[in-house]
Amino acid sequence: PGPYANTGSVTGEPLYPPNPTGDEDPTDPDTWSTDPADYLPVIGPDGEPVDPVDDADDSHYWGADPAVDVEKSTNGDDADETDGPLLVPGAPVTWTYLVENTGNTALIDATVTDSEGVAVDCDIDGDEVLDGTNVMPLLLPGDTVTCEGTGSATVGAYSNTASVTGAPATPDFDACTCDPEDPATWPTDPGDYTAVVGPDGEPVEPVTDEDDSHYTGLLPEPAIDLEKSTNVVDADVAPGPVLSAGDPVTWSYEVTNMGSTALAGVTVTDSTGVAVDCGDGTNIIALLLPGQVVTCTATGTATSGQYSNTGSVSGDPVLPDFAACECDPTDPTTWPTDPAGYVPAPGSDGLPLPAVGDEDDSYYWGAEPGVDLEKSTNGDDADVAPGPSIEGFTPVTWTYQVTNTGNTALLNVTVTDSTGVAVDCGDGTNVIALLNPGDVVTCSATGEAIIGQYENTGSVDGTPAMPDFSACGCDAGDPSTWPTDVTGFMAVAGADPVGDSDLSHYIGTTPVDTLAFGDDEDQQGPGALPLSGSDALRLVSLAAVLLLGGFLLLSWRRRTAPVINDQ
Repeated sequence: PGPYANTGSVTGEPLYPPNPTGDEDPTDPDTWSTDPADYLPVIGPDGEPVDPVDDADDSHYWGADPAVDVEKSTNGDDADETDGPLLVPGAPVTWTYLVENTGNTALIDATVTDSEGVAVDCDIDGDEVLDGTNVMPLLLPGDTVTCEGTGSATVGAYSNTASVTGAPATPDFDACTCDPEDPATWPTDPGDYTAVVGPDGEPVEPVTDEDDSHYTGLLPEPAIDLEKSTNVVDADVAPGPVLSAGDPVTWSYEVTNMGSTALAGVTVTDSTGVAVDCGDGTNIIALLLPGQVVTCTATGTATSGQYSNTGSVSGDPVLPDFAACECDPTDPTTWPTDPAGYVPAPGSDGLPLPAVGDEDDSYYWGAEPGVDLEKSTNGDDADVAPGPSIEGFTPVTWTYQVTNTGNTALLNVTVTDSTGVAVDCGDGTNVIALLNPGDVVTCSATGEAIIGQYENTGSVDGTPAMPDFSACGCDAGDPSTWPTDVTGFMAVAGADPVGDSDLSHYIGTTPVDTLAFGDDEDQQGPGALPLSGSDALRLVSLAAVLLLGGFLLLSWRRRTAPVINDQ
């Protein structure tokens, strides 16, 4: 290829025909013999054969070797045989086509196209301004031209092929006074060129080149997480924190965008219908960017017993309109904050992805402690006076039936009596160490009946407590599984002790066979029960009996005495 020159040379020894025949005309070589043997050398003046004669002639041609090269890149990545750069669907894509004339001829109307129909625009004059055409009228050897095409990334693997084609041509070197070996001296007007022809005299075929480029449109992966807590406790498992029934409850709903897309219209709800507030008085987060966290809240009042509710969240996957936002597809902190700047995120089928969601349960135990005391006198539930009639100075037994009527355990349940009688709950003390829900314990006290109306009040109180459910492995809803050791319980925070009281009565009647008795212990006799009243009260009672007897006797005698007339 390129310029070629060679020289033709000829040499010959001068001869003449020595014996012309009658048929040979010395002046007409056409009549001479054709047999070299019939000739003799031409002799010069020195009697020697003259020197051979010779001649030479040069000849030239231009070996045309047209060629063109195109190098295509995607967002600056020359991804000929790879998956190419990873792009967010919808992100802008710029394809660059670097066209170079790698041959030794000019190329006329070199044209760049793309297999996917991308509109290609070339900077023909090299001023870094695209000229609105994909055709280069003249491309000299060694020249390069940069072209561009743009589009938006789609989901999945993408490949397109750049093609360039141009017609080989050369200047008329005899007319242009240019240097065939220096294209910088060649004409700049395509009209000064002629097509390179082949051996058949016809213009040679245009030269072409191709180059592939690739990218991978990442499939959007939307994801969302909801973490619900009750009074700051992440109570995913029952029974949850123990709250006093009637106390305020605050539920928190922490919503996190765990995916690669933004989420629009993120809605937080609760299975029990409590009103959720995400900061603007509604339960909707208009836009949640990747990695962003928003905490919503709801409030209520604790109810008795096991409570559970489920928080739910859902949102629509969206992506910025990257062609309009001028933001960085890989940096969500640059993404718009206005939901109007977003479009639905596409799936592998090109259709909008469905909404994503999450749920989280939360629990609490609504503590409602309660205790009931039922006091009886000699087996009679004598809440109202006068109660049973009991002969004075005879034994009295008071019974105190204590029942845990609440849904918490009670610790240190203490039973007392208003008159100070000693109450025994079975272990010689008036304290029940642990009373689980539904448990019943009967305590008792004894004394000696006094004469007349008697009233005393039994009282009970205890401290609400619950098992440590994280350690006991017991069922919150089944107190029969709860620990029987007080060390397995914790007091209910903020709960006041609970208590109850109950009156009981009797009326002490006068013994029919007892009119007097001594005050000291010897007179009472060994093993006598303590009186249920004071000694002074006993004396008063005895005096009353004696006075009543004297009054009755005096009245009887007056009725039976004879009446004496003074006549």
